[in-house]
Amino acid sequence: MPQAEMQPPLLRLIFQKRTLNGREIILLPTILMMKINTIFIHADVLQYLQTLAPNSFDLIIIDPPTFSNSKRMKDFFDVQKDHAVIINNALQASSPNGIIYFSTNYSKFVLDKANIKASSIKNITKATTPFDFEGKLKRFCFKIEK
Repeated sequence: MPQAEMQPPLLRLIFQKRTLNGREIILLPTILMMKINTIFIHADVLQYLQTLAPNSFDLIIIDPPTFSNSKRMKDFFDVQKDHAVIINNALQASSPNGIIYFSTNYSKFVLDKANIKASSIKNITKATTPFDFEGKLKRFCFKIEK
């Protein structure tokens, strides 16, 4: 299970905590591999998703930042502007019955359903918000099926 991450400090933190839960992590040049079938890839997710073979994953979880202007990216990232591209690229990489969970903390977020090529999109924000945080969390969560 690959996990793309562009922030070197987070990758270093994962490596430093390599014995967390008793799981060994192996450091490769730009990839961290855990013995739980998880690979951490230091990459721009927008670019990485385009390299994936179709029908590669049954489940994809997308939790992008609201905004990023990292020097490692070709362009800046804006979740409102770029979410349909990310979701569509993830849909291409998902299996025929694949499911994508998309989450964002952008308080003014509006999902661009018209430009997402999915068979089903369901807003699951309320179902995924603990009762004691209702009305306090500024986030959205969607279940998207291929």
